[in-house]
Amino acid sequence: MKNNNFYKLGVVILLALIAFYSCKKDNMPTTEPTTDNTAYSNMITNRINNFRQQMQNPERSGEMLLDTAVWNLEALINYDYAYPDSASKDFTIMSSHYTVTVDENGMVSEAEVQQVYNLMLDTLNYQLALLNDDVKFTVFSDVQLDEVDGNTARLTVN
Repeated sequence: MKNNNFYKLGVVILLALIAFYSCKKDNMPTTEPTTDNTAYSNMITNRINNFRQQMQNPERSGEMLLDTAVWNLEALINYDYAYPDSASKDFTIMSSHYTVTVDENGMVSEAEVQQVYNLMLDTLNYQLALLNDDVKFTVFSDVQLDEVDGNTARLTVN
């Protein structure tokens, strides 16, 4: 009988501990599982904002790698003008083509990148104006490097 009471007491204590810790976990501070994602998102946002400042600087004199220019152009246009989460059953794909001068090291001047960026924005606005819909917006823009022929790089924006 003593063993049976000892067993019951052990079960009661175990259940009390489980209940205590189950209630206690609600009061424990939660850590965000997306801390790394948040840091990465902030890094990308900072990179886009830095590129925007470069494009607004009238005294730009630097150079950047062609691949970096393509990434930055696509990122900034999408960040500022695209609505990728918008639902639309009807959409139109429009394309435009651009060229940039590339040196022997695969670098392009910031001044030329800014000219292409401004052309891309003008073209985007023109293409949207061609649509007869009352509601029109860009879902996303895909800037891709088609080819490099000598010192000329050809880009397509869809």
